[in-house]
Parts: sequence; C-alpha cells; structure tokens
Amino acid sequence: MGKYNGINITRLSKYNFDYISIEEVLVLEYLVQYHLKNMLDLVVPNRIEIQTGIRRTKIDNALNALSEKKFISINLVKRRPHYTIHFDNIVNQLSKIFVKENRYGYQYYIAIQNPNAIKSKKSKLAIVQSDKNKTTNIAPKSKTKGAPKQISLFD
Repeated sequence: MGKYNGINITRLSKYNFDYISIEEVLVLEYLVQYHLKNMLDLVVPNRIEIQTGIRRTKIDNALNALSEKKFISINLVKRRPHYTIHFDNIVNQLSKIFVKENRYGYQYYIAIQNPNAIKSKKSKLAIVQSDKNKTTNIAPKSKTKGAPKQISLFD
C-alpha cells in the first residue's frame, strides 16, 4: 500500500462479499482515502496498481463494477480519468454492502458524506466539556522548581 493509504481491516471484514468483490472494496477504500486528503484528482489506475498490488485488469473491472453500482463516476478530461464518489448512493446501499448492520461502517460513510454534521456534534461536545471544566476546581501549580510531582491513579 502507499505511504498514507490505510485500510481498516476490522471494517474490511464486515463487507458483504456476495454483493461487492474484494477488489471493488479495496479500490473504493483507496478512492475514499484520496478523497479525504482532497487528492482524488491525482488518482490514475497505474497509481492504484502500484500502490495496492492489484492487477490492472482487476482494477478496471472493479472500477467498472463500482460505476455500474453508481458508487463512482468516471469522467475523462484530456485522456485522464477523474473520479467522483457518490456517497449518497453508497449510504443508501449500506445495508447491502455490509454483512449486518455495522455502526462504525455506517458512521464512517455518513461522516464522509456529511462532515458538517459530525463537526457540529464535536463542537457541541467541546462546548459542553469546556463548561464542565470551568465549574471544576483546578489545582494550583506547584511552586517547586524542576519536574512536577507525578500523580498516580492508585493513590
């Protein structure tokens, strides 16, 4: 795999391989990782082949299958493919994509589809936590020089 292209093995084991092949899953995960880094324009089949080790024919078959399922669309611009991931279609098909309902898989694709919803939940959580921190007593700093005294959980 490429330097920063990680695939969650736990999530990979929960896919329904009767509906989606392993090559399709790997290519989809690869495209999603590049989408998250805002580098989807750099992806070409040769790069997928080099970084994943999947043969070019299997990559082409996986890309065609993903476009038939309407998970991605491929547009040629100056003889170079540009991929677009349709997260709405993926989220609508999650019950078929995964073997059984998988909370983390659902959250993963929904978070990518609508990152503002996740950000607003995190910001609300941060506000609640900051309010809690304001009400708690904060221990004064030690006046001793050198390393601060270590606190043990077992005191």
